[in-house]
Amino acid sequence: MGAEPSKPTDDSKTLHVISVGYSRTGTLSMTLVLEKLLDGPVMHGGSQFLGRED
Repeated sequence: MGAEPSKPTDDSKTLHVISVGYSRTGTLSMTLVLEKLLDGPVMHGGSQFLGRED
């Protein structure tokens, strides 16, 4: 058990993550990290400060 990582058998399923936090608690940092880990866009209320449109 744990020798090899498990691989999903159904490629049609997608991962959705909801990360909620109060302002000034690292939500922007978490957004940037999740974008790198998930290799895709992440919605964030402060995205307009990054020059992005969500």
